[in-house]
Amino acid sequence: MIIGTSVSLLSINDIQLSLSNKKSDEALDLVEGCVEDALIRLNEDNSIPATITIPQGTCSVTINSQAGSNWTFTVTGTFNAYTKGVRVEAVRQSNV
Repeated sequence: MIIGTSVSLLSINDIQLSLSNKKSDEALDLVEGCVEDALIRLNEDNSIPATITIPQGTCSVTINSQAGSNWTFTVTGTFNAYTKGVRVEAVRQSNV
């Protein structure tokens, strides 16, 4: 009985860990989509909004620095209570 209980608890732990990893990956997917949108806007408009909304959700954008054609910004998004952030360094000349 002890072995059966131990195996059951280990299985539950593995399932919870797997679900956590899946939700974390979904949050990262959201942020990566927002980064792509930010880079497109930077390329087309030479600006990046403070908030980006895509079908998967909404991200916030913080401009860390912008000097000439060099941009550094951070995109942060939350999906299912998991928050991820990506720091981007881009150079915009005739294109990004």
